Amino acid sequence: MLKNLILIITFSQIIYSITLQELIEIGLENSATLEKSRIQIELIEAKQKENRAKKLGEFDLVGSYNHYNLPRTLAPIVPSALSPNSSVETTKDLFSTGVSYSVPLFTGGAIQEQIEIDNISKIAQIKRKNLSKQEYIYNIRSLYLSGLSIQELILSQSNYIEAIEQLKGIISTSVEVGKKAKIDYIKIDTMLKSEEGKLKSLNSSLKMVKSNLKAITHIDDIDILEPISVKIEQSIESIDENLDSLDDFNSRFRDTKRSRVQSKVEASLNLSITNGYLDTLRYW
Repeated sequence: MLKNLILIITFSQIIYSITLQELIEIGLENSATLEKSRIQIELIEAKQKENRAKKLGEFDLVGSYNHYNLPRTLAPIVPSALSPNSSVETTKDLFSTGVSYSVPLFTGGAIQEQIEIDNISKIAQIKRKNLSKQEYIYNIRSLYLSGLSIQELILSQSNYIEAIEQLKGIISTSVEVGKKAKIDYIKIDTMLKSEEGKLKSLNSSLKMVKSNLKAITHIDDIDILEPISVKIEQSIESIDENLDSLDDFNSRFRDTKRSRVQSKVEASLNLSITNGYLDTLRYW
């Protein structure tokens, strides 16, 4: 009995999680819009083949069957067939078969124009499919990132609520021994209820995001969204080059600024000397 209980508990701990890439791949595979675009492209290609085949002509097999109540002759009756020793071939069931071949001699270029129109339609449909695919991926990524952010907020909010609960316990003990007033306990209890309400709101938002993801990707259940790992691939040499470029820019900027300040000081000195010389001339 204990073994069965442990086995049940172990299986109950299994949680299904999904990554962004897996979600995109499953969504693209289950997308009805993309499947419709693919079928339309195949129909256009089949129509192109049909129009190209019309230029080569077509063979038709024909056949017919007739049943008569009275016998019918199979060949014209000639005078020699009226002799007593001759017989006339007759039948009540008449079959006929044949083969026909027809080719368009002049169509005014209608077939070629139709082929070109189909080609343009195919290109437009392919571009429309690619655009729908990119929009589809963008919607999945947007919802996934929104779900990830809400998921992290829920974790932070849960930790914050745990801290408030611990503080509430401390204040409750302080109120019992007379170190804190009861109003402090009421304040912390009100704060705890407010933060719990925020947590419920975040959980509702996460459920809504997951519902939208399930509707888009046609997945039955989504439990946990896996975090996205971002790697910055940049060599140490390129970082050193960027730092050297930045140092060189700062050095040139300081030199330019110093030369400008020096030019302004020299201009002000020259102006003061000139004004003093003019004042001396006026004095004399």
